[in-house]
Amino acid sequence: MKVNNSIVSKIYEECDRLLNCDGIWNDNQALLYSSLKILLKKQALSKKLYKLNKDHYEKYVKFLKETDWYIGDSDRIYIELLFKSCLLYDPIVNTEKGIKCVFFIKHTQSFLNIFYDKLLNVFYVYFSKNNAKAFVCYYNGHEKIKLQKEMRLPEFENIYQVTEFSDSMFKKSSLIKFVVDTIRFYGLEEILFLNIGINYPVNLNSIYNNT
Repeated sequence: MKVNNSIVSKIYEECDRLLNCDGIWNDNQALLYSSLKILLKKQALSKKLYKLNKDHYEKYVKFLKETDWYIGDSDRIYIELLFKSCLLYDPIVNTEKGIKCVFFIKHTQSFLNIFYDKLLNVFYVYFSKNNAKAFVCYYNGHEKIKLQKEMRLPEFENIYQVTEFSDSMFKKSSLIKFVVDTIRFYGLEEILFLNIGINYPVNLNSIYNNT
């Protein structure tokens, strides 16, 4: 929804007029103030997402819409909904020590998490919601080795369950390509060449090219 500056000014002026008084507020003025506070608190996340994404959001959407896989996908209407609702949730950390990046998928209220500790050689890419996790990549040579050897990566069934995506709307190949091109857009390409798991001598880049 587009709101021009004149509408914003009118809303501000009207609220200011209603809250001004010579003595103390009446009950309606106090209620208006409380309602505005509730509204601002409710929209705090939207303000955070706006500040983090305003400079690159349109470029990100344009970048994905120009990929060959998107153009040729029969489910473009759903794919577009996915990446239009994918927003940077925190500032990206990308240093000589590692990478940390979290995206908020607003449509399903889920998260896409990317973590790479370069010193420890620990690497995760996973979707999450309400403490549940579904891994695209899981590489940690320091713990849970047996569990990792039993994992089937990417965990597509868990991804669909955790995110509440529908496999009839988002094919497995489309999900992988969405993740990879999101990583590419944000300049984190080195992650694409890491093995996705202990028993998997493949990386996201090779999976992308072969799906």
